[in-house]
Amino acid sequence: MCRPRPAGVLAVALLLWAGAPHAVLARQAGPSPQSMEELERRLEALRPRLQEAEAAMEEALARRRAEQAALERQPVDTIRVGPLRIVTPPDQAELAQELFSDVWNEEFGNVSGSPSLERRFFTFQWRVRPDFIYMVPEEDGGPPVSRVELHRLVDRTRARARARILGVLSEALLNDFTFQSPLRRWLGRGSLSDLELASAYRELALSAEASGVHRACLSDEAAACWASAGLGYDGSMATLERWFPPEVRRQLAHEGVALSNRFVRERLPLDPGTEEWACVEEDSQAACDRILQANFGWPRILPYVRGVGLSAVEWTLFWHALQRGGEGAWGRTLERAETDDPGDLLTYVSGLSADELAASWQDAVVAHRPLLYADLATARWSVLLWILVFAAFAMRSTRWRST
Repeated sequence: MCRPRPAGVLAVALLLWAGAPHAVLARQAGPSPQSMEELERRLEALRPRLQEAEAAMEEALARRRAEQAALERQPVDTIRVGPLRIVTPPDQAELAQELFSDVWNEEFGNVSGSPSLERRFFTFQWRVRPDFIYMVPEEDGGPPVSRVELHRLVDRTRARARARILGVLSEALLNDFTFQSPLRRWLGRGSLSDLELASAYRELALSAEASGVHRACLSDEAAACWASAGLGYDGSMATLERWFPPEVRRQLAHEGVALSNRFVRERLPLDPGTEEWACVEEDSQAACDRILQANFGWPRILPYVRGVGLSAVEWTLFWHALQRGGEGAWGRTLERAETDDPGDLLTYVSGLSADELAASWQDAVVAHRPLLYADLATARWSVLLWILVFAAFAMRSTRWRST
């Protein structure tokens, strides 16, 4: 199918514009020889510009065809790592094989049968100035393509290169699920690049002051770890009071009422005398607690329960379930991808109960806590020791002795 060229469109537009006055005159007073001569002179004056536009367009198209032909002639190799097909220049094939194999074997050992990965191609380069690797566009019948183009001046280390590959593979893998699937909505906006267990520990530690549930998780309470990922709330008042201070409970109830009123009841005004009215308008703690206790399973308020920005918690728990599930875990994930409760999916995929999976994940998170947190106790003792040393020296100094 041919596309109209801009120069041709311009010529037609000019003809219509030039002929419009003539058409009006013809309808009003018939043809005028003087008008026709004037229009012809205008068209003749514009003809050089049209020819210049045609020539410039042809030159641009010729350059584009030459560039595309050069790209198509660029030598590339296609290598395989598991189900992955990687297109790379021949001098980078060995490096691509090594990096992709490391990431695949370490992180994707239980991923098999992914439709997205099997039909996708990945391009790879790691240079100071990566060249463009030409692939047939998807709209022209080519396969979907994900690009890993690393710049040596920015991505200097192998760890950084592997992290970039992990991120690209994770984005491609998520295409196995629809955007509206409960699992994908629960995982949020993060990606498998959030798989570092140290990041999950950091998120829980930084939000522990606002939520007792995160403190309880770091203190080895498995049910609290499950709850930190927005799963398995029992709705009991004792649990709410232990995990969330009063001001946080009121905030959660306010958010829940606002969202329910907006999406469920189309922003209808709250009725005076109801629990919602007492919680929102009168800021009643008792009313807010009763709302949370009755509706603690609201999926809409779970992001507020987990805290803004928490993504490594969900992603590491999800990936931990896959690793514990062993062979066939990804196939089981695809079977239950539309399950309303992500917690049920995780237990099905891992083959463990909620408490067992949460406890196993908590052990892994604590074992990978960053040195910043792991060394806090040692730092405190070190500071105390130095205080005692300086105090001892001060007591021995003659300036501090009584005469």
